[in-house]
Amino acid sequence: MQNLFFLQKKTLSIHKEGKGKNIMSKVKNVLLKVLGPLFLSESKVVSNERLSPHFQFLTIKGKSFKKSEWIPGQKIQVRLSDDIMRSYTPSSWDRQNGVVQTLVYMHGKGPGALWARDAKPGSKATILGPRGSLVLSEELKEVVFFGDETTFGLAYAIKENFKQLSVRCFFENTDLRESKPVLERFNLQDSTLYTLSQYDIIASDIARGYQSSTTSKIVLSGKQQSIVAIRQKLYTLGILPEDIIVKVYWGWKDDPNGKLKK
Repeated sequence: MQNLFFLQKKTLSIHKEGKGKNIMSKVKNVLLKVLGPLFLSESKVVSNERLSPHFQFLTIKGKSFKKSEWIPGQKIQVRLSDDIMRSYTPSSWDRQNGVVQTLVYMHGKGPGALWARDAKPGSKATILGPRGSLVLSEELKEVVFFGDETTFGLAYAIKENFKQLSVRCFFENTDLRESKPVLERFNLQDSTLYTLSQYDIIASDIARGYQSSTTSKIVLSGKQQSIVAIRQKLYTLGILPEDIIVKVYWGWKDDPNGKLKK
């Protein structure tokens, strides 16, 4: 399986313009067609609940979920067409019944958002995973979590499945009125909320009371631009690089290589 992931990753490094883009697409298609049956599994959408204009809560059931070892923070990928796969972070994983649930925030009208919006109960979902995304050490006792609407589900998964953890959440939001009921639904109502781009205030609030140790971490997730800005501010406040874990969910356009510079 690692070889498949390696090959997928390598295809993404091909130039995205002109002929390079066509080559990347063709290579990915070949990989999925030839190796896909070995790693992909069939499942079905059980329910798809509209929580608000931008939030969907999907329940998916499949036999492979009973066999898979899932660690909160890991992702699954859904095959939407021959050459399109999109990643989703499960908020819960019921191995006994083979049921996975994921909270999806739809920003934009890309194929991933459209699938989350339109998937009907009973429709098939071809799944790859679970696979690594954000993996936390079992030795941790404290996590300070920053994110946005795209990572509400990730925060919930961490908080609900790592009972030994003290989790403090800080979220920036496009629409506070839309976010609050969703956060309450997922037991995240104690989170501190901000409007967009309040980076200095967010960083100061995160750093306040944080004690660096081998059992504590700051997780910065969500939009790349926000992560970069807040991390730089945290450095000026005395937070060490080794205290910070980064997980970008979106916002790649300012860095085509997907690399965050320290």
